[in-house]
Amino acid sequence: MDQRIFWGLIIGFIASLIFAIGDIMIADQSLFMQADTKPAEFSNFVSSHSYKFWAARGLFTVLLEMYAFICLYLALRNGNSERLAFWALILFMVHITTGQSLFTLLYFIFPVVGKLYTDGITEVIQLAHIKGELMGFVVGGGIIWIIANVLFAIAIWRDRTFPRYSGILILFGFLLIDASSPIIQFIANLIWGGTLLWMAIVYRKRKLS
Repeated sequence: MDQRIFWGLIIGFIASLIFAIGDIMIADQSLFMQADTKPAEFSNFVSSHSYKFWAARGLFTVLLEMYAFICLYLALRNGNSERLAFWALILFMVHITTGQSLFTLLYFIFPVVGKLYTDGITEVIQLAHIKGELMGFVVGGGIIWIIANVLFAIAIWRDRTFPRYSGILILFGFLLIDASSPIIQFIANLIWGGTLLWMAIVYRKRKLS
């Protein structure tokens, strides 16, 4: 089990690198949320190869992230913060569900909407508007994600299986991901991914040496 946990954290680090690469490939990611105000720019954006890679890596790499945080819970399961870590994991799984739903929309639906708009079927652009209930769904998933990471940070701090500040670093990295600058997003992914790598190394020394 300890070996699986180690590799799970390493996989989380790999996931962060894939996320980081995707972030620096696109100068203005916010265009996917501006179908109503910039329909022509939106359509060109979601038809680009860089966008498709960005959406695809989100759709599939989030599963690697999920595996890493399951392993993080398993590492904490026998400590005095197990209950806190358990609820952190449950909320993280809810976030993964909302994230998968969003990236499914971005990858499979938005490029089709963009092509139809370019072909002259302008009414279809309404299907890509992220507002109202859909915006609430996205924002709600983000709030749950933050709460999950706060709980993980507290659990890691109390348990001491990992370096105490590692949970805070992961939280800090995740909070920076929503920054408007792709460079900051790139750095944010390296922060939380690099922290998972650090945790994996520490865990290996303590449990597998």
